[in-house]
Amino acid sequence: MPRPSKGFTLLELMVVIGIIALLSGLAIANYQKFRQKAVVASYALPSVRGCALGLASFCAEYRGESNEIIDLSTCDTAKAFCYNNTQTSPGNYTIIFNGTLTCSQSGHVANGTIIGKIENINLYHAVCTFDNQTLKCDIKAQ
Repeated sequence: MPRPSKGFTLLELMVVIGIIALLSGLAIANYQKFRQKAVVASYALPSVRGCALGLASFCAEYRGESNEIIDLSTCDTAKAFCYNNTQTSPGNYTIIFNGTLTCSQSGHVANGTIIGKIENINLYHAVCTFDNQTLKCDIKAQ
């Protein structure tokens, strides 16, 4: 009577290798996403948040000096808080002003968005949004 063989067949080994290859492909894709999000959280988000807080403090400090509304996207004094086209280890980051970023007469920043992008990162960007006298900063998918 022949003894049953011990071990795996070639087909069983190929199935296991295929499953491992599929799982590693998914893991590598997710790793790239997490890595890009971490780079944006480490470099772009603090810069954009600092820019937004600087603009908010500028509006609070200079609210009583003038009755006119100050356009923050063109005001050089206010934009000094926002370092644009700065070299970082992952690449240059750029700050973009969207919406009506203005100082209201009450000393608040009116509705608008500040976006921070890093040149080599194409999946995520940092966003700070002024909305009804509140500021919310987050990382968003592009």
